[in-house]
Amino acid sequence: MCRTERNRKLLADFFEVILNARDLTPLSSFLAPDFVNRTPLPGSSCSAEGFKRALTILFCSYHDLTYTWTNCIVIDERVIVRWVAEASHPGGLIGKKGVLVPIGRKLRWRGETTARIRDGHIEEWTTHQDVASLLEQLSYMPLVLVEN
Repeated sequence: MCRTERNRKLLADFFEVILNARDLTPLSSFLAPDFVNRTPLPGSSCSAEGFKRALTILFCSYHDLTYTWTNCIVIDERVIVRWVAEASHPGGLIGKKGVLVPIGRKLRWRGETTARIRDGHIEEWTTHQDVASLLEQLSYMPLVLVEN
């Protein structure tokens, strides 16, 4: 298997084993010792420990979260994945003051993750997602229509 295929498979395995299974036990086997998350949650560090904390929050908020790849491009050590995430939100959302806001909706949003792979491990992680769509589904942000 060539390096490009190995890198693609590593990220595919990460999405299945960690994200879709919501299992953090093997997380350290996927991450490089000097792992950096370029898009941490506010208040979280860019380290592997901060990334683990962010995933823990994500998995607690969305108990049935699943990611489906819509596109994958591998360029040398970079793997770029476009995805659709779907999840129920029966328990609520933790608001700014730590108060649980009940939601109880099925959510769907799109995003893109870029991972840089070195020596068979994820060294750098960047995720951009359609937060506006997610917030609108959570009724935090009204849909605004502009007429020209």
